[in-house]
Amino acid sequence: MEGRYIKDFAIAIVFVMIIVFGVKDFMWYQECQQYPAEPDTHVGISDDLKNEIKQIETSIQDRKNFVFTVTKDPLEQNLIVKTIVDYEMQWRREVESQVRLAGTYITHSGQQLATIEHKGIRTNYHVGDAFEFGTISSIQKGKIVFQNNGYQGVLEISPIPEKPAILQTDETSTDLNW
Repeated sequence: MEGRYIKDFAIAIVFVMIIVFGVKDFMWYQECQQYPAEPDTHVGISDDLKNEIKQIETSIQDRKNFVFTVTKDPLEQNLIVKTIVDYEMQWRREVESQVRLAGTYITHSGQQLATIEHKGIRTNYHVGDAFEFGTISSIQKGKIVFQNNGYQGVLEISPIPEKPAILQTDETSTDLNW
């Protein structure tokens, strides 16, 4: 018979605990209702602090909307200082962007040829062929004469532009300290 009373006692304790937890939960709910959903910023924050917070929020929004337009990696640390690779690429772009007469030739059969280099490609042209500046009207020793919309121009042989001094390396240097 004693087992029956223990069972009833355990059920009563569980029932009392459920009521206590319910009352406690209701009291916590009432405490939460006392606080507004949005804090009252007029009470505890100075105007300077409010302005600083607004600046930070504006900065964060600007950074979210910012679009990088640089061609280099923005995380690279040495964007201010040009590297040798940067100078090399700049020199190559400069050379490739030029329309340069590389040479004029007369073949054994008497054909006149002109070699013009542009965008890193060398192409041979005959009299009457069109190229970037117009149509070749004559090929002479060291120069060509071309026509473009009634304008007559002359393109003379020009050497490849020299590399900048920083790119001219000393081949005998054995400095391996990187």
